[in-house]
Amino acid sequence: EGGDELVWVEEDFEHEGFVLALGHHGKHLHAASFVEPAVSITRDGEAVADAKVFNSLLAADGEEVIREEVPTIYEPETEDEPAHYAQGKLHMPKGSAQFIIRFRIELPGVEDELTRDITIDAEEE
Repeated sequence: EGGDELVWVEEDFEHEGFVLALGHHGKHLHAASFVEPAVSITRDGEAVADAKVFNSLLAADGEEVIREEVPTIYEPETEDEPAHYAQGKLHMPKGSAQFIIRFRIELPGVEDELTRDITIDAEEE
C-alpha cells in the first residue's frame, strides 16, 4: 500500500553551496515495518554522487535511539526518480505513531558534517 515513490519531507534547503532534500520511500508508513530514508543532494544543478549519507531512527522525543545509524547507497537518476541516496532501511517498532529520522551527511569539500532531522508519521497496524 502506498507504493515505493519518493516522498520529500523537507526540500530545497541549502548548505555550503549544496541543495538538499530529505524524505523517504513510500507514501504510507506502518509501524512494525521498515522506512527507507532518502536524500537528494545537488550542486550547481548536478547530482552529487560522492557524499556520505547515514541515517538512524529516533523516538519522537528526539532523545531515544531506536535504530542505530546505517549507511546509504547512491542511486543514479532513473526515468522514475531523481538521483538520491537510499537503501538504508530502518525498522519502526509497534507502539508509536511518530518517529524522527536523523540524517548525518558528509559533503565533499565541507569540513563539518551536517546533521538534520525530519519527523515522520506511521500508522499502527
